Amino acid sequence: MFNHTMTTMTDKPWRVALATAFALALAGAPARAQDGDDDGVLPKQGAGGGTSSNTDGSSSSTASGSLGLSGAPGADTLDPAKARLVFTAAQGTLMVDTAAAPEAATFVASGSFDFTIGDTSAEVQGHGQLLPQPGLTAQLLAAPDALGRVALLVVHDAQADLAALLSGAQAPGLVLSVGDLPELDLAKAQNSVSHYEAQLPGLAVSVVFLSVDADGQLHASGARLDPAGGPIEIAID
Repeated sequence: MFNHTMTTMTDKPWRVALATAFALALAGAPARAQDGDDDGVLPKQGAGGGTSSNTDGSSSSTASGSLGLSGAPGADTLDPAKARLVFTAAQGTLMVDTAAAPEAATFVASGSFDFTIGDTSAEVQGHGQLLPQPGLTAQLLAAPDALGRVALLVVHDAQADLAALLSGAQAPGLVLSVGDLPELDLAKAQNSVSHYEAQLPGLAVSVVFLSVDADGQLHASGARLDPAGGPIEIAID
């Protein structure tokens, strides 16, 4: 992983400054938002879930506070040695559809995905594309059970996908350690990267979570952020 010789960016000091700013912003990311309803109980649906309903009675998996998951639902338990996506309604209720059409989903898994649905949030492990939406927070949560964890901010060629970066097939341009980052707000991270789109031509920025479990196995997860916007690539292992 990252086994290529790292390309230096000493000829582009502003890129180092930008990456450092990103790292500082990520290190100061706030804790996961909590539901704002009074009773603390949110309606939820299981693997056979349906779409949420708007106030006019129409169905939509992209309405505010609704989460659409597309792919092949797998286990209803998560591996505590791996990172996970955590979705929470910014306010009001969270409705979950685990059989959403790809064009209407918040997260489109490239294969199967494991998930749990609680009273206030839904958590997912899988690979795919995430499209942030208003009214719904999406965070990448570091592995809760790990002997050691570290988050890395990686600047790399925009043509490289996240799988190539994590496997070492794509050399990173710059790697900065953010330390033990418990969670990453993906919408805020995307906004931070997009703010500097003009200064990042031909580049993309990924945040990588590395962890070691009790058996000594290394796990790598991450989120790839395109300065131009669009879906966020997610890989969880």
